Amino acid sequence: MFLSDGFTATGEVNFVGAKITGQLSCDGGSFSALQGRALNCDSAVIGANVFLRNGFTATGEVNFVRTEVTGNLRCRSAKIEGVFDAEGAKIGGGFFWEEISGAVEALDLTETSVSRLTDDTASWACVETAKLSGFRYDSIQSDMTVQDRLALLARKGERTLTSPTTKPSTRRDFDPQPYSQLAKVYESMGHRIDAAKVRFARDERLMWAAFARAMAQSKPDTFGKGTAILSLIWGRIYRDTFGFGHAPFKALRTALLILIATWWLSDQTYQRGEFAPASPVVLTSAEWLDASQQGCKAQQVEGCTMPLQLWEQSTAYRDYETFSPALYALDLFLPLDTLGQEDAWAPSKDRGAFGLTLYWARWAVQLSGWLLLATAAAVFTGVLGKKD
Repeated sequence: MFLSDGFTATGEVNFVGAKITGQLSCDGGSFSALQGRALNCDSAVIGANVFLRNGFTATGEVNFVRTEVTGNLRCRSAKIEGVFDAEGAKIGGGFFWEEISGAVEALDLTETSVSRLTDDTASWACVETAKLSGFRYDSIQSDMTVQDRLALLARKGERTLTSPTTKPSTRRDFDPQPYSQLAKVYESMGHRIDAAKVRFARDERLMWAAFARAMAQSKPDTFGKGTAILSLIWGRIYRDTFGFGHAPFKALRTALLILIATWWLSDQTYQRGEFAPASPVVLTSAEWLDASQQGCKAQQVEGCTMPLQLWEQSTAYRDYETFSPALYALDLFLPLDTLGQEDAWAPSKDRGAFGLTLYWARWAVQLSGWLLLATAAAVFTGVLGKKD
């Protein structure tokens, strides 16, 4: 069927339920309907390719709902003013969406399946609303980057959540399927880093969508909303630390920051003499008791020497475990207790602000070490952060 090379139609061109054993070519054709559909191929069966190219113009709806196309559906160098609806279409070949101009009110690919997707950023920019729920494809042939894809998915159509207030709701739900589909295709094409980026973006949107759904409940539910807030807090920590399991090496950055901060705090605390040996033998020795009597009794004051600084001058100090702020930080963070620093030294919470800070901060450092290592083990073994 050829409706091309200057073909012009004013009103609906109707192929509803038609069976065309060969191709449907509308290259260079002009289809105009001020109301309704300009080209209607609802539930048609086309045995070869569909060509909407080379100056194809449509004013009004182009309808390929539930259409079966054995070959390709090529939309290239075309101008479309209206809706392009291919909901539920089955295309055995590729869907080409290239060099499109005009104002496409909506491109509906809901539950559409194609073998290959070929498109470009400029053509998607003409689309006001992209409906991509359930859109499936096996491969991509395009110059669009993963950032371009994510920008497109970020503005896809979502359903509006009902609001418990009388004001119109601006909250939107989130359908993760288009993200999962894109990640799956990237993975199959060998673009694992791009797939991880897509899954990261998907899980971040899922986190916020779950929070929005919980807060949009019409019935009062203090427990549910409190749980949603805690889940959001945990989700953000999991995002920044492990990238939702898709970027586990983010944990190295977090661990390094904790270790550097603990190293600095331990060094400053020791330099001010706000540490004490943790050995009961040393604490009851004559050298330490003398240092405690001669040194500052509590907080540092002008002209007062801390007991640790006096004890450093004794013979017992030279035979004791040497303090290392780096090893002390590592000993606190790693849940192994094998470096000996934590067993040998303890911050004095009553002798200064730094000692008091480290005294309480060490519990947080130890807890973060346990959580990071346990979560890292779960991520690397696949318990957390599954791909799909």
